[in-house]
Amino acid sequence: MAVVPYKAVAWQDNEPLFTSKLNQMANNEQWLYENTPRMLYTPYNQRRTEGLKIASGILLCNPSPSGIQQHVVYFGSFFSTACTPVVVTGLMHQGEVRMTFGVKGIGQTYVDHRGFELLGGAIHHGTTKAFTKQFWVPWIAMGF
Repeated sequence: MAVVPYKAVAWQDNEPLFTSKLNQMANNEQWLYENTPRMLYTPYNQRRTEGLKIASGILLCNPSPSGIQQHVVYFGSFFSTACTPVVVTGLMHQGEVRMTFGVKGIGQTYVDHRGFELLGGAIHHGTTKAFTKQFWVPWIAMGF
């Protein structure tokens, strides 16, 4: 069946059932099925394909004379308490080089449903270098 784009269907009080509206509702259901993002979550010996969630954001890091950055991101109650989200970060910078960042849990090694800590610094020839410009660190977390 060729699926046409989603189109809202509205019913009026005491309106009779029309085949065209029922067909559009069926088409909408198929369209939603085909256009829903598919994900697979497999860390820590868990395999899930349903009920998955994605959270994302961006951290603004200000100039730092020490060259050390530490930021905490809280997920609130977005992920379930049994979840260990996978967090991926990147770096959007304004000319800074040799920056190293890592992610860990809040007060522990692994990330859990509460959030994560982003830790980083600019290392140049074995010494910490000051950050002279603002930069942004985007992040994405996937869990359930």
